[in-house]
This record gives sequence, C-alpha cells and structure tokens, in this order.
Amino acid sequence: MIEMSVVIPHHRDEESLLTLLLSLRSQETSFQYEVIVISNPPSKKAQKVVSDFSNTRNIQCKMTGANLARNIGIINSSAPLILFLDSDCETANAKFLQQHRDLHHKHSAACCIGGTYKINGLRIPDIAYNYSQMKWLSEGAQIKNRCRFLIGGNFSCKRHLLDGLLFDENIIYGGSETEFFLRLNGGGNKIFLLFPELAVFHNTKLNAVDFIQKFYRQGAGTFYIEEKLNAVLRTDIRPPLAFDQSKKNDAINFWILLSQWAFNLGYQNRNYCPQYKALGIYLFFTGNYYRLWLSAFFENLETLLRNFPRA
Repeated sequence: MIEMSVVIPHHRDEESLLTLLLSLRSQETSFQYEVIVISNPPSKKAQKVVSDFSNTRNIQCKMTGANLARNIGIINSSAPLILFLDSDCETANAKFLQQHRDLHHKHSAACCIGGTYKINGLRIPDIAYNYSQMKWLSEGAQIKNRCRFLIGGNFSCKRHLLDGLLFDENIIYGGSETEFFLRLNGGGNKIFLLFPELAVFHNTKLNAVDFIQKFYRQGAGTFYIEEKLNAVLRTDIRPPLAFDQSKKNDAINFWILLSQWAFNLGYQNRNYCPQYKALGIYLFFTGNYYRLWLSAFFENLETLLRNFPRA
C-alpha cells in the first residue's frame, strides 16, 4: 500500500528536477511512496528525466501555474498523505520522508506539517531570498510550533483533513500557499505544525531579474489575497540583519532593500511586472550595488597601502 504521494510542480529547470529526484531515490523509508511530477509547460526533457526513476511519473500540463500543478498532483495522487516539494529543492537527509510520515503519526490531529529551507552555497541573492522566506514563515508562528501557514515547497498534509479543498489556480505566482492555508483554516479548527529539522535545500540560483520578479509577484499576490479573504498580510520585509560575516552585511542589506522595493511595487500595481519597470529597477539597484562594492574595494586598497611595509 502506498502511504505517501510526493507532488512536485515543475517549471522548465530539468537540472534541478534531476537533483531532487536523485535525493528522493536515496531516501530510507519503512513504507511505500509515489512521486508525481507535473510539468507546466510540457517538457520532453522532464519526461526523459522522470523515466529513469521507478515509482515516479510525469504529467504534462499546457497551462502554467504552481497551484494548477499542485491541484493536478492532488487529483492524481493515491495516498492518504500528500507531500509537496518544489522542483528546485533537494532533501537534506536520507530520513526526510520518514520524518514527515512519523510526525503525522505522532501528531494525529495535525492537518499539515511543514519544514524550512536551507541554501547551498554563498550567493548573496539566494541568502537574501532565503532570509525573507524564513522571516515570512516565522511571522505565521503562533504557540510553540503551531503556525498560520507553511511554505509551499516543503509541507505534507492528511488528505482526509483537506475536506476536498484545492489551491487557488488564479494565483500563478506569489503567495499561492498562503491563501491556501488561510482558506483551509477559515474555521480556526485546523492545526499546522512547523518543525525546523524538516529542512530541504532550496537551490534557487537567482539572478537580479529573477529576484525582482519573485518579490514583485509576491507583492501582487499579497494584495490579491487580502482582497479575497479580507485579511492583513503585508509586513515590512526589511528588518535589521545580524550576520556573522560582517563584510557581507552591506551586500545582503542591499538585496533586502531591493526585495522590499519590488514587493511594494507589486503590491501597489497588482499586475505582472512590465519588462521596462523590471529593467529600470535592475539598473538602479545594480548601479548602487557596484558603487557600494567599488567603495569598499578602494577603502580596503587604501588601508592596504597605508599598512604596506616601507623600506
């Protein structure tokens, strides 16, 4: 009997998808599970990647949207427990699936159980993006490990407690899982639990334009959710940072400021970002970033020359 269905929305990046599937192949479990990859738009490369893995199937979808893909995964899954992972993620340990399943057995009243994101590497945009995601997750915390919402790329749910609820397919990007959790718990009787040890690596590999678009869409999605559910979600996503590596503080704060700008623009305009706006923001912040970088470079060079041994 299959106890868990792993649902993976996939959008073009087959290299990351392969990394995720390889990490799932290495999982050590005491139960059977299936993996469902929903590719939107359709991808022959994804079909080829998936064909090399047992208990894994690929569903091709012509329309785009993470929520649409998640709904297709729910409809086509067969297990009482459904785990949602994003295709740019990677399991952090060989017991990840087992941990999700065991926590559901231990907390039988919990509707959904979720984890956190980690990052591979030291790319500044990825650090800033992961920071903002984890801050948003912490803002949903209530008592102990209970939350108002979880992250869409790392949570599992009991099928019978979903009450037939599906994701809002009008939200293509930005806040898609937030709306789902708030609507699911509209009566206040559902339990969502967060466990930091349930971590996955989030291999975002963001460039400046991707970074801007993600936060712009999150701003637009936040406004949509507030209008639909009469909720207040908007928060300041640029708090003081305290990183151990002090030399990176200025650069990380720069990207946090960039995320706030893009988020606010999306929240105010509520449309997908026109290319000229994205380009304008990109050029403005890139110019200031390199000005900051060059300033630090020449400051360090001056210090080096001042301390250079003299004959």
